[in-house]
Amino acid sequence: MKNPFHIIKYETIKWLGYLGVSFYVIVSPIFLFIIGFPNNLDKVFIFFLIFMIAIIPFLGKKLTRMGVAQWIWGCFLIPFISIILWLFIGYVIVVAAGVFGKGVEIENLIRNINIYKGEQIREAPFLYNEKWKVKPSSKLDYIDVSTDGTIQKGDQLRFYVSVGSGGECNSVEHLFTFYTMTKHPNILQIQGKKIALESMGKLIIADIKVVLSTDHLMLPGHMVMISSGLYDLDKHIDFLRKHKNHDVKLNFVFNDFEKKEGWKASDYFDILENSWSLNGVDVALNKAKQICLRLEKEN
Repeated sequence: MKNPFHIIKYETIKWLGYLGVSFYVIVSPIFLFIIGFPNNLDKVFIFFLIFMIAIIPFLGKKLTRMGVAQWIWGCFLIPFISIILWLFIGYVIVVAAGVFGKGVEIENLIRNINIYKGEQIREAPFLYNEKWKVKPSSKLDYIDVSTDGTIQKGDQLRFYVSVGSGGECNSVEHLFTFYTMTKHPNILQIQGKKIALESMGKLIIADIKVVLSTDHLMLPGHMVMISSGLYDLDKHIDFLRKHKNHDVKLNFVFNDFEKKEGWKASDYFDILENSWSLNGVDVALNKAKQICLRLEKEN
């Protein structure tokens, strides 16, 4: 009995090239977008590799240089060209959307067209992304996600993804820092106080967690860390995706929150506003979650 895998002989192997062109350029983009293209390129290349290996039995017994060349062309070069083509198309779509003021919406749409939404830690190279830093803390009790401000570069937007929060790594604290050179004699006393601020179009009450002198950094001032609270990570990611920037304007520092007594924020801060870009924050937070889950398994 003849091997059924050899029913396609070398004489018809040239059709593999046509198959590769039609499948990868026309059909595969639909499938690739579902599995995460152009975001999860690692999974895309795994898909290509599996397909290349799967059709080897159909090449026949007599492999020639021409046959191998056609196999490489149909199963590797054409898919590679297809990836470059679709990356270029994606870039054009993002640029065109930006002209009409819809750039952020389209970028987030492209980021989220995949079944690996919760696991996504890579994204398409044409998507604008801030330089997010994702690293575990020294005690491995949380994952620190941070980026610099656009007004005050030294001030950071930070997210702490808690390790050990029930094994699900779905708790995140939303924080940001403000550097101030105002030499208020009682500035250290505002640690632990509440502060009113405007953020993302809303007036919110946040907590001043830490006030540190920066003299050791040769900076004549203080660094104030403010927390807007603890959130469910997945829900907070969905919320942040809807915004282009995280804008903050400090208004009032409470000495007695119940009596609504305190001071103007300008008494303690010389710069009252800052802004942080949220481009790529979902990818950074998902990456932090994966690191957290790995640490949970190791402990």
